[in-house]
Amino acid sequence: MKTLTLLATLFSQYLTQTAPLPDEETGAASVKPIAAENFEQVLASIKDNDAFWSAPYVIADLEKQEVTVWGQHTGMAGGEPLEFFVISELSGHDYESLMISFAKPSDIHQALEKIGAEAGAPVSPDDHRFWPRGSRIVAEIEWQPTGAKTPQRTPIEKTSVTDGKEMPLTPWIFTGSPMLENFEKEGTLVYGADLYSPNSIASTFNLQSTVFDLPYQGTKTQTYGTYIRSNQPMAPTAQPMLLHLRVATAEEVDKELDIQVQFTGGQGDISVKGLEKNDFPGLAELGAELYSRSGEIHYLHPDFSPEIPLAQATRLARELQLMEGHVKSIRIEPPLEGQLFYKAFVPDPRYRTRDNRPTQPIELHLRKSGGETWKATLLELEEIWGDERVASISETRIDLESPADLVDYLKDPEKQKPVIFIYTTGDLQHGELMNWLSPVLDQFPIVFVYLDEK
Repeated sequence: MKTLTLLATLFSQYLTQTAPLPDEETGAASVKPIAAENFEQVLASIKDNDAFWSAPYVIADLEKQEVTVWGQHTGMAGGEPLEFFVISELSGHDYESLMISFAKPSDIHQALEKIGAEAGAPVSPDDHRFWPRGSRIVAEIEWQPTGAKTPQRTPIEKTSVTDGKEMPLTPWIFTGSPMLENFEKEGTLVYGADLYSPNSIASTFNLQSTVFDLPYQGTKTQTYGTYIRSNQPMAPTAQPMLLHLRVATAEEVDKELDIQVQFTGGQGDISVKGLEKNDFPGLAELGAELYSRSGEIHYLHPDFSPEIPLAQATRLARELQLMEGHVKSIRIEPPLEGQLFYKAFVPDPRYRTRDNRPTQPIELHLRKSGGETWKATLLELEEIWGDERVASISETRIDLESPADLVDYLKDPEKQKPVIFIYTTGDLQHGELMNWLSPVLDQFPIVFVYLDEK
């Protein structure tokens, strides 16, 4: 108790400091020297105390289960679009952010893990992950706004408005930033948010290199203007600020369920795990069940069995697409290892015709060649532009006897493209398709499967 009382006193001493004036040469204002002194005092107060973990400008109270981060207010004016709640010192995005953290993003990540939070994964279109995952985190700021006599601690959402109203309490998602190639030291990896712009700690749009995301879908362009800095409370640039983080309780967030949906080749179509009820005649009945359950988020993991014909896989993928559009609680997770994202089976019909494509992919045509053996023909397509600004398409055909032939073909870097279109018949089984694609799947972020039209 004595330590906690001393910490509260030290925090208050930091927060009641007057924001410094901008530097005459750089025009920037920073309270970091004061934060450094205050942080050293805090370290001295918790020395040899196993109830705390620390890194520069961040401590984790292991008993209270709370992380505290030193930083300062950017001075962002009311009415401005809020793109980030918190950024690191390296960011340079002060003009669209609320708080600058003096702690590194990677140290904040580690502090959260010390109190039991689990990093999930950020949105990554290349991995077909379109929803952020991870522990839900409650964020509060402590500072002394203009006109306040003492420091105030409030949910960080109270600094933002959406649709003209105060932003509702929305615990963040602890995605964690991926480790990326360190361009400052060749051959090493670095925590992405530490080094890569925009050096985000908490963003209001889906971002790969950030510590925290919001539980929504939306790119920077799509969400621009959704979150606006409120006119109150305000404070000058470099006003001392503390960020407090803790894991949300079950009462503060919707319950999240991971549901495995296996698509079989039998009459029942589906097998479900992850719900109390697991006997569903089909996806329509599963969708109705999920629609009726309030206060839950449903993460669906599709699993296409090897024996399922592609005609059936396509029908089920269309039903999944309808479910995702009509049942707001549904989140479709990335494909299982060695499988395709379900939307590969419901490609844009316009791109079946070459003239409608923005670029030409690799085409792989799979056909039966006597008995039950499937053979492949690969088509190299090249656009040739004439004087009339209309491209003709040159076609080179390569017959492939086995999946190994496709692997050998793609060893040549000049033959590789990020997109492959499959043309085949509905009776081809999913497992047979993946025999061809699995060895080369990491080369193709986009796969479209077109079945013969009847």
